[in-house]
Amino acid sequence: MHRVSPVAGDVDKDKMDSLLSKLSNMRAASFVDSTAKTGLDKPALTVTAKFEEGKKEEKVTFGQNGSDVFALRPSEPGAAKADPADFADVGKSLDEISK
Repeated sequence: MHRVSPVAGDVDKDKMDSLLSKLSNMRAASFVDSTAKTGLDKPALTVTAKFEEGKKEEKVTFGQNGSDVFALRPSEPGAAKADPADFADVGKSLDEISK
């Protein structure tokens, strides 16, 4: 596993597994039809995962507006509202692999 930013380098497999688990366990609490007032115009985090030898890609962008957290996939017209505590846990795991 390889990290491309903020600092390029190899990533500890266990720490990456923890991050991916937290990301995959995030659930939408509700949905909004528009990305207005979601903070997605200035993303707090963008996660891109490539698999099947780089042939497939999943991307999710996270934005914050106040204490609200929103997630957007490129193919979706609106955004999902996510639990801020779950997003904070993702941030902690991301900090761990960024060291």
